[in-house]
Amino acid sequence: MERGYIRIKPFGGLFFGKGRPFNMGDETWTEAELLPPPGVVWGALFSQLWYRDKNTPLDSLKIGKIMVMGENVTQLYLPAPLDIFSAGETRYHHKFYWQEKEGFLHWNGDKNVLLKPETEEDVESPEQELLSASSLKAYAGADKTFDVNTSLLNDLVKGEFKIGIARSEETRVVKEGLLYTVNLAHLGEEYAFLVEAEYSSNFPEEGVMKMGGEGKLVHFKVIEESSELGRSLNTALRLPEPEDQVGFFKLYLTTPAPLNADGIPRFLEGKPFSVEAGVTGKPQLFGGFDLDLRRPKPKELLVPAGSVYILEYRGDSERCTVRRAKELLECGIYGNGLDQFEIFPYYGYKREK
Repeated sequence: MERGYIRIKPFGGLFFGKGRPFNMGDETWTEAELLPPPGVVWGALFSQLWYRDKNTPLDSLKIGKIMVMGENVTQLYLPAPLDIFSAGETRYHHKFYWQEKEGFLHWNGDKNVLLKPETEEDVESPEQELLSASSLKAYAGADKTFDVNTSLLNDLVKGEFKIGIARSEETRVVKEGLLYTVNLAHLGEEYAFLVEAEYSSNFPEEGVMKMGGEGKLVHFKVIEESSELGRSLNTALRLPEPEDQVGFFKLYLTTPAPLNADGIPRFLEGKPFSVEAGVTGKPQLFGGFDLDLRRPKPKELLVPAGSVYILEYRGDSERCTVRRAKELLECGIYGNGLDQFEIFPYYGYKREK
């Protein structure tokens, strides 16, 4: 398996549905996302292997983070962490403290931790915003305030609307009155999607493929990790790993993650960490299509990219390093694009109310 990046440049607008069925009818709007779900990206890329050999093993392609990239590495963006609270032009970190009132106790034991912005002003969370890769290091080391650059998602990816109409499956004749509106994601001319990937040696270097609903066309090109651009991307995305041992960590999801019955990312199950607090977005419902069984996959709830969790290490010792935490949580292991994250030491627990 080789490792690198795959740049995906759409020829026009793309449709990324939310996996919910809709009835075609007058003034019906379909719900859609501006950023492609990991399953859509993996499926489109894997099709380039599957079309050549339908017996291709599923692990012949693995993907990691999905980003937006402009003309160079200085224009590289990830979904913004949701704990960058903003009040006007100022961006604030949060306090991490214990609440004593019984009314605040979590249903599961004595979980009574609250993350509170470091200001009394009204704040907003950066939903539908992107964080520049150049701000990753500043975000990882943030204390009371953030010195980071975020961009509105709508500034890089525009919504584009298209009117559609249902047709008869037998005759392909238009069915009168069954109109619907599709919300297409349209990248700015200088932008493309960039995907971390591991791929077999027979993966094509570049080509054209369909991606998303309605079979829209995109151009893809492999960027080898050993190339000049590949090395620059690695440098831009690599975070320092402090050697000091700590008891708490901040985990920042860069892609969605499936939730378990307790509402916690499933990949944390069985790991020596407990979730003490978090700032999360609204769970999303996603499914997919099983190529082997030729039927839709069961839908599951995912916590969105940008969600943040505060973890306490509960291993044999009271503390561990970032490198050890990454090993325990399998950070950087690619798969179907879900469960991708960054993790770094968290010191917010030292400040009290």
